[in-house]
Amino acid sequence: MGSSSSSAPWAAPLPAPVKKTHKALLPLFVSLVVVTYLDRTSLAFAALQLCNTDWFNAKVYGLGSGVFYAGYVLFQIPSNLLLCRLGARLWLPLITAAFGMVAVCSALFIRGPASFYALRLALGITEAGVFPGIWHICGQFYPNTYITVPYSVIEASIAVSQILAAPAAAALLQLAGLAGLAGWQILFLAEGLLTLAVAAVLRWWLPASVATASFLTAADKVWLVEQLSGFHSGTADAAAAAAAADASAAEVDVGLSAGQQHQHQHSSKQHHQQHMTQSGWQESDDAVLLVGSNGKDTGSCTVWKSIELGSNVSSSNSSSSSSKQLSDSTTVSAAVLQGHGSSAGSGSSSSGEPVLSSWQQVTATFRNKLILYLMLLKALKDVALDGLVYWVPMLVHALLDGSAVSLSVHDSSSSSSSGEQRHCGGKQSQLQAVLLSSIPFGTAAVAALLLGHSSERRQERRMHVGLPLLLGGCAFMLLPLMLALHSHVPAFLMVTAAVVAADATTGPFWGWVHMAAAPGTGAVSLAAVNSVGKAGGFLGPLSFGLILHATGSYVPSILLVGAVMLCGAAMALLYTGERSGQRYQQLVDEGLLKKTRSLRPLRQQQQQQQQQQELAQL
Repeated sequence: MGSSSSSAPWAAPLPAPVKKTHKALLPLFVSLVVVTYLDRTSLAFAALQLCNTDWFNAKVYGLGSGVFYAGYVLFQIPSNLLLCRLGARLWLPLITAAFGMVAVCSALFIRGPASFYALRLALGITEAGVFPGIWHICGQFYPNTYITVPYSVIEASIAVSQILAAPAAAALLQLAGLAGLAGWQILFLAEGLLTLAVAAVLRWWLPASVATASFLTAADKVWLVEQLSGFHSGTADAAAAAAAADASAAEVDVGLSAGQQHQHQHSSKQHHQQHMTQSGWQESDDAVLLVGSNGKDTGSCTVWKSIELGSNVSSSNSSSSSSKQLSDSTTVSAAVLQGHGSSAGSGSSSSGEPVLSSWQQVTATFRNKLILYLMLLKALKDVALDGLVYWVPMLVHALLDGSAVSLSVHDSSSSSSSGEQRHCGGKQSQLQAVLLSSIPFGTAAVAALLLGHSSERRQERRMHVGLPLLLGGCAFMLLPLMLALHSHVPAFLMVTAAVVAADATTGPFWGWVHMAAAPGTGAVSLAAVNSVGKAGGFLGPLSFGLILHATGSYVPSILLVGAVMLCGAAMALLYTGERSGQRYQQLVDEGLLKKTRSLRPLRQQQQQQQQQQELAQL
C-alpha cells in the first residue's frame, strides 16, 4: 500500500462497480435493518402502555428485553451455517418473513409474562441470522478497501430505525381502540405486516452472487472479482482497472466492430496477464484462476468458477466465421462467484482458498485470539447499546416528569391508582417521550456515517472505536450529577452522547472484525462475534431493569452502563496489535495478521493448495 496521498484509497474516485453495488444492495439492507430493529425495539415504546396492565413491571420488562438475546445468541452460528448451505437469496427472505410473523403473533397472543417471554424468545431465534448474513454478503461484494462505509451505512440505519420508530409508534399508540385492539397491539401488528412486505422484496431482488447480479455488467464483474481476489494492491491500479472496466462496458454497449473488439480484448488480456504473472499465477488460453475473496471471507459459502462473459456482444446474425472470430476475441475469462454451498465437502476451492467444513470453521474461529478479543469488546459494547436502546424512552419519560432519581416504571405491587398514573404518565407525556427519543438516535445515524467515512479514509479502526466509547462513557458517568442538579437539558445531552458513542462505533468495529477473520472463516467469525457479543445484549437490558426494580432509581443503572462503556474504550485503545491503519491493512492483505498457532496451519494449507493449483495448470 503506497504511502503517498496519490495512492491512498481515498484519493481515487469511487469505482463505478462499487457505486452500482451501493445503489443496488444498500437500500435493500437498510430496509431490512430498519424493519428488523422496528420489530426488535418496538417493545420500548409499547412498554409505555403495557405498564398499565396488571402483569407488567420493570422486572418483567427487563427480562423480556433480555430473553430475546437468549435465542439470538444460541441460533447465530446455526442460522449462518444454514445461510451458507441454502444461500442468502433464500435464507434471508425466509427468516425475515418468520420474524414478521412473530411480530404479528405478539400483537394477538400476548396475555401475560409466559406468552410475552415465549414470543420474545421466538423473535430472537428468527432474527439471529439477519445481521451476520448481511455482513457476509457485503464481504462477497465489497473489497476490504471499500467495506467500512457499507458497514457504517448498515449500522446508521439502526439509528434511522429509531428515528422512524418514534413518530410511527407515537401515531400507532394513539389508535388504541381501533378494531378492539390496544395501541401496543396495533404497533406490533403494523410492524409485522411491514416486515412481511420487505421479505417479499428481498426474495425478488437480492442477488445470489456477483455472477448473478443483474445490476453489474460483465466488465464490472471482472473488476470486482479481481479486487476481491487481491490482484490490485494499489488504488491507482484499482482506479485504472475501474476506468478500463467502464470503457469496456461502453464499447460493448455501442456495439464495436469485430476488429475493434478483437484489438480491445487483446489489450485487456495482456493487461490481465500482467497482473496474473505479478501475483504468481499462470493463465491458460481457456481460463483464468483467481484467488478467493480477500483470502479469508468467503469460506465454504463460495465456489469460484471460470466462465465466459462476453457472449452478449456477439451477433446472432453474423456469419459463422465472423461469429467465431468475435467469440474468440471478446471472451473475457474471469472468475466469478457461483452461488452458495456447493463447495461443501471439498478440500479447497478452485482459487486455492481453504474450504473448511462447518466444524473446522467453528474451531478455527474460536482459536483466533483476535476474534476472541473482539468478542469480549462486542459484549461490553452491547451491554451499553442494548441497555440504552430499550431504556432510553423510559429514561426520557422520567426526565420529563423529574422522577429519574426515583422509581418511574410501574410496579405491580403498587395498588394505588394514582401511583400507576404517576409511573406511566398520561398520553401527552408518553407522546413527548417517544418523540424526544428519536433525537439521540438521529444524531447517532449522522455520527455513524461520518465515523465510517473517517475510518475508511484513514484505514484505521481501533481509535475510531475506542475514542467515541471513552467520550460517551465519561458523559454517561456525569449524568447522575446532572440529575441531582435538576439540569434536564444537559442530562438529555449526556444521554444523546452515550447513544451516539455506543451506536456510531459499530461500523468501524465490524470493519475490524472483517479483517481479523482467518482464511475460510468469514461468515462464522462474524456470526460468532455477534453471537457471543450479544450476551451483552441480554445482560444490558436485564441488569438495567433488575437494578431499577430493586433500587427504585436510575442512577445505579446509569453508572453501570457508563462503567461498561469505559471498559470497552480501554480494550480498544490499549490493543497493541494495530500499530497504524495502513500497516494493519497491509498485514491483513498479506495474510500475516496476528500470527497465532491457530492460523498457521490454515495458511500452510492455503499455500500448499495454491502450489498444487499452479502445478495442475502447468
